[in-house]
Amino acid sequence: MKELIKFQDVTISIGERILFDHLDLTINEGDRFILSGQNGAGKSLLLNLLADGYTNRIAKEYKGLKVKGEVLDANGDDLMNPKTIRSIAYAEQKESFYSNSTVFSEAETACHGSDIELDEDKLDYLLEKFGIEHLKKKRIRNQVSGGEGKIISLI
Repeated sequence: MKELIKFQDVTISIGERILFDHLDLTINEGDRFILSGQNGAGKSLLLNLLADGYTNRIAKEYKGLKVKGEVLDANGDDLMNPKTIRSIAYAEQKESFYSNSTVFSEAETACHGSDIELDEDKLDYLLEKFGIEHLKKKRIRNQVSGGEGKIISLI
């Protein structure tokens, strides 16, 4: 079975509070799992780290955050490094669309400042695949349902 993500001796703490202590875990292709725990246990933080890496934004949001160990993807690249090219996305519980922008302009904004160039054909394909191609030019805040917003954030 192909390894997709491998946690090696990962410790994540905020200040003196240890959220994950010497975590060793391998997630293989085809695995299904549930990440459960009490509020504040670090579930969202862990998913943010996998999706974005250890960024300045995350460090500011979680004051006193310390991350030790390695989280490697299938290519052996460290997912804690924000420069690692990744195929992992995380949709937060609350939407974080900053303005009354369209789906297309959000896609442009998501690509801006990264090495990713917006591929409008791919965006059209994904919108069509999820049955929401009609939303491409709609204003997210006023004209999109909560469920459609989740799909858009994943795309």
